[in-house]
Amino acid sequence: MMTDWIKKRVRKISKDMILINIGIVLLGLFLVLNPGGAKTVICRLIGGIIAAWGVFKIFEYLVRKRRADISVAPLVGGCILLAIGVSVLIAPQILAAIVTISLSVILFLGAVSKLQYAVTFVQSDSSLWWVQTIGAILLIITSVISFINPFGSAGNLIMIFMGAALMVDGIWDLLTMLYISKVLKKVSREVDDAAERASSGASGRYIETTAEDVTDSE
Repeated sequence: MMTDWIKKRVRKISKDMILINIGIVLLGLFLVLNPGGAKTVICRLIGGIIAAWGVFKIFEYLVRKRRADISVAPLVGGCILLAIGVSVLIAPQILAAIVTISLSVILFLGAVSKLQYAVTFVQSDSSLWWVQTIGAILLIITSVISFINPFGSAGNLIMIFMGAALMVDGIWDLLTMLYISKVLKKVSREVDDAAERASSGASGRYIETTAEDVTDSE
């Protein structure tokens, strides 16, 4: 049934969003607890991901080469990615300058998601649309402050500031997902009840029609 497909799709999206927001909360907590070494750890994590991606591309090329003739582009790309990843692991300061920018972008994307929630709430006549709108505005301001970095050379302060903002953002979205889940469950129950009533009504009409046909034949 279409309703079953919708339920499964919603559950999958909800699980993905929950995992993403839990990750954002944990990232924010890490930034707050370890602001001094946060940039180094994040850069090395990025370097590790890039290096692993390069190894995967090289392995993929070697596997596919046995089956068919393919270009060496994946091999070259994999080697380049591996070299970049290893370089970042050895010298994480290479990416240190873009960590703050990347975290600012994450905060801005969180603001965009809240604007989407606000539009959804307006369309569903929910009275909480203004809460999401305020959250989006505050998060946009936070992302701009993080990008500008008014704290100057006090690197720890900007990391703590962004960490706290990420924690609030993640928890906010988790609560929003919980609210949306409850609303969807309520709507799903109403749809199922309406379908059941319609099915019962159709069955009743069929029985009455059958009875009338039997009476007419007699």
